[in-house]
Amino acid sequence: MAQPKKALVLSGGGGRGAYHIGVLEALVERGWMQDGQGPDIIAGTSIGAINAAALASGLKVADLKRRWMAMHTEEVHRLSSDLPPAARPLLRFMLRSVLTSEAHGGSPDTLPAEERNMSADGLLKRLATLFHSVPFRSLLETTPWRRTLSDWMDFERINSPAAPALLLAATELQTGALRVFCNRELSGQPADTIILDHLMASSSIPIVYPWTEIGLEKYWDGAVLANTPLEPVIDMAGDDDVDILVVTTKMQSKHTFDRNVHHRPHARALQKRVRQARLPYRTVPTA
Repeated sequence: MAQPKKALVLSGGGGRGAYHIGVLEALVERGWMQDGQGPDIIAGTSIGAINAAALASGLKVADLKRRWMAMHTEEVHRLSSDLPPAARPLLRFMLRSVLTSEAHGGSPDTLPAEERNMSADGLLKRLATLFHSVPFRSLLETTPWRRTLSDWMDFERINSPAAPALLLAATELQTGALRVFCNRELSGQPADTIILDHLMASSSIPIVYPWTEIGLEKYWDGAVLANTPLEPVIDMAGDDDVDILVVTTKMQSKHTFDRNVHHRPHARALQKRVRQARLPYRTVPTA
């Protein structure tokens, strides 16, 4: 009797994506997936898409863990260059904890002198006034993250037959529809050639990060519609048996998870073996 295919679904969750590593270590140790190869199907949203693509690149779990452990916030984002100039000092102070890591000396920024005696309500009103004066796309920009991920990923392997099927969820900004980029044919659509922009699209958090343009379309984070992209995996499996492991970064009761799984519009969902790994399974500290 043929063994069922295996599928891994990695949800979004920002920095909590580091906790995926503990689950991946356990899956390799227990023989559920081969290190450096991954399962047959990997799907992810936002940071889950990043880790999914790293696995599809052929990275071993120890190497992925090392990269997570060595990463700092400066390698992910910085204050957006299109913000109103007058708002930048105040925002740099307010966002200092996510702009500068302790490993790089922490943030020396202090509240601008003219704003030190303002109430919290006064500061928010000042920001609102400044933001209305000049249009802007996002609070932060992700040029550093592009450089970081370029070093992580092997797109030649991702787009080769040797890689697992990779599904990356994003949200079409102008239509509000879910778009799943896949290196295999999916639901009658031809395979996508996965590039860095697809990873950025899946993790473009609205307002926080700029949207990502691919062709004529603009995309925001897939978590707007599908933080845990289970249904596209079920679509890909078709009538085949598949063992699906869902890794979430938010705690859910078993009742809630079972209800979400078995009330899917696809009847085929009931034919699949779906299990959930709740995080933290093992903790991986981040700097």
